[in-house]
Amino acid sequence: MDTDEAAPAEAAGSIRIGDVCTLPGDAREQRMAFVREQLLPRARARRRSARGVAWTFPVEAGLRDALETWVEAERRCCGGLGFALHDVVEDGEAALVVEVRGPEPALRAALGELAPAPSRRAGLLRAAAAGLAGGLLVCCLLPAAAIGLLGGAFAGRLAGLEDPLALAAVALIVAGAFRAWERRRAQRRADPCGC
Repeated sequence: MDTDEAAPAEAAGSIRIGDVCTLPGDAREQRMAFVREQLLPRARARRRSARGVAWTFPVEAGLRDALETWVEAERRCCGGLGFALHDVVEDGEAALVVEVRGPEPALRAALGELAPAPSRRAGLLRAAAAGLAGGLLVCCLLPAAAIGLLGGAFAGRLAGLEDPLALAAVALIVAGAFRAWERRRAQRRADPCGC
């Protein structure tokens, strides 16, 4: 059985490692072992972003060359992912950042345990912010606009919107709609062809 076919599809969505990386199984395992054992232990930090994973490394003799070699090798075999090496200054110190960008299923297929699962907290915070914005829209901006457009006689009817439960319900509906939209957008990004 081909190792590309044996990769667990459920762990990475509908994308298998063979869909992302062109290296044969043995070469891929050797490279991942090198990265896992020789490079990543030297990283100061690992973080998730909306678009991928990044590792921050100290500027050390020989490390830049090793990271450049890794990034160039990955660019050749994993064309569906974006690999980049950046020079940055963090907290007044020079650092090297290796960034891997791509759709979540492709990241999980190619990097496996090296790509931590995305934080649900960030998505929930964005949904809460959207709910708050929806509540402010219904509570403040919409009545102000209506008064401005329809005149002061309309203000008495808007005074009945003081029920906090109604405002909370609107905020929850807006937050839920935003979260559903965000998930659909992420799915379209991960599978642009819709197959």
